[in-house]
Amino acid sequence: MTAVPTQSGQRDGGFQPPSLTHTDRVEWFTAAETCELLGKSRGQVNRLCQQQWGPRGLAEKRATAWGPQAWHIASTAHPRLRRAFIERTDDGQSSVTQLLTSTVGVKRTEAEARAMMTIAYRKWRMRDEVVIARDWPAFEARMTEQHGYCLSHRRMQTMDQLCPTSDDFAGCVAALIDRRGRPSATSTVCSDGAWQRFCGLYLHPNQWSLAKCWRTVRAEAQEHGWAWPARRTIEKLIKQRLTPEMICFKREGPEAWRRAYETPIGQDPDAWAPGQCWEGDHSQLDFFIRVFRGGKWQHSRAWLTAWIDRRTRRLMGWVISHGGTAATIRQALLVGLRADGV
Repeated sequence: MTAVPTQSGQRDGGFQPPSLTHTDRVEWFTAAETCELLGKSRGQVNRLCQQQWGPRGLAEKRATAWGPQAWHIASTAHPRLRRAFIERTDDGQSSVTQLLTSTVGVKRTEAEARAMMTIAYRKWRMRDEVVIARDWPAFEARMTEQHGYCLSHRRMQTMDQLCPTSDDFAGCVAALIDRRGRPSATSTVCSDGAWQRFCGLYLHPNQWSLAKCWRTVRAEAQEHGWAWPARRTIEKLIKQRLTPEMICFKREGPEAWRRAYETPIGQDPDAWAPGQCWEGDHSQLDFFIRVFRGGKWQHSRAWLTAWIDRRTRRLMGWVISHGGTAATIRQALLVGLRADGV
């Protein structure tokens, strides 16, 4: 990363930048460098230059060595640009950008949540009428509603001291990343091809065990040169990347998923008037009866086919038989229709 100096010295190839409207103490960055430092696309940076930075004199178009003009942005346009030289590594890259790129997963998510809390805490603390003992519970409740939790006031003060003095979100995230422990091995040890092959075996109606899928992929990984971790790491990856609903749907089928996870449809009996809607069903009784069948007495569990009123739950018609069929349904319905008062 290189900044365009404000001095009008001779450049390589005979190119000499035009005179600037700012003081020589202001450093300037190209649009490509600004995109990298701020994590924005080229179109977003161009719109910022046209709508915000340009009218305020913080961005201007200059001729380049290759011909067309391009935007150059002053370091005073954004806190990230002001600290770019302090955060620059020996190879010319931004240490903050590299840290945010290399940090993924839970640590990145937690750091972003703490950064948003810190910025909100600063704005809340700057209010003149704030009294910590009186107003802290309300602020704590607001943070809990937004992020699911809230740190203590002492911890918020510590994070305020660790973060940059500006409200630069990326800088606050980088300052609050938890650097303890070893980096997660799940993102580097397991190759994408090996993981896709494992999912193809594990998320299948054949319902192979996890151990069998792991051994199969381990054998194929040696042939294809895949990185394949231990089985315990794969168990952690399953918890991180696969949901129980997905596993049930792929391995046991839609019917099992529907019974376990589908949201039940609520029923309102009061929506029907008495006698307007009947419900019918079969049920096998919990006792045996003696029946004369095939020239001898046999024991059999009888079936009850019944119709009940949806609103009043009154038994409208019923039939006891040796098995519930369509015929018993019609018989029970006729009994209910022929009853008095129907």
